[in-house]
Amino acid sequence: MSRTNPSPPSCKGRLQRLKAFCKRHLTRSAVEMAQLADVNREIEVSDRMRRERRSENERLTSIIRAIDELMFSLEELNLQGIDRVPVRLRERAGSLIELVLARPAPAEVRSDPFRIRYRVVPMMDVLFEVQHKVLRLRNPAVIADPEDVQETAWA
Repeated sequence: MSRTNPSPPSCKGRLQRLKAFCKRHLTRSAVEMAQLADVNREIEVSDRMRRERRSENERLTSIIRAIDELMFSLEELNLQGIDRVPVRLRERAGSLIELVLARPAPAEVRSDPFRIRYRVVPMMDVLFEVQHKVLRLRNPAVIADPEDVQETAWA
């Protein structure tokens, strides 16, 4: 039996098929590379946003701690029967209020609920409000206080 080898394809035909294969392969790779670049950008954006949220959460937590420390000092004064807030505590309160409100703490505007107070209990009330504002900033989906809900229901 004689074996006949089919004639090998021409060089030109193989070269054309190779070029077509490479063209498809390179085109697909470019598309895949673009998709990878898009995914990488999304990961970078997501990571940056996570770091920013974490940093903001840490900043707000440190403000809450500072308010707690100041409230503790004011409570000590209240238990000792001291009615006036010392200058250093008023200054600390003013700094915290400015930090939270991103504006100077009001000292003279009587209608502003965040103004600096000279009596211990009213200053504590202001700091409770400031702390509540910080907590809402840290967690915007704060559940309403049941007492507040009852008060609005009776009104």
